[in-house]
Amino acid sequence: GTSGGLIDNAPAAVDSNGVYFVSEAEDWGVFALDLKTGEQLWNATHEAAASASSPTVLDGSLFYLLDNGKVQLHSHHAESGKKNWVCDLPSASVNDAPVA
Repeated sequence: GTSGGLIDNAPAAVDSNGVYFVSEAEDWGVFALDLKTGEQLWNATHEAAASASSPTVLDGSLFYLLDNGKVQLHSHHAESGKKNWVCDLPSASVNDAPVA
């Protein structure tokens, strides 16, 4: 869970299935909650990172930038949480959400 953690990236992304957010808590990662019940659907945890962007949802995929010593763009299937891909970026700022 995310109790006692830090959620400092806003806004969360929302689609017809869920609410998605990045948490910089002990269990650092991206989380998906059921839009109707608030139950956790899935999470994808990462090693602690310097910073992350707010997530963006487009065509059933979730995207966010992560800086853990190198900047990466991550993509997950929004419904299942399965990782689609990760792309290393030469340089970028993770202060903004990827634009959909």
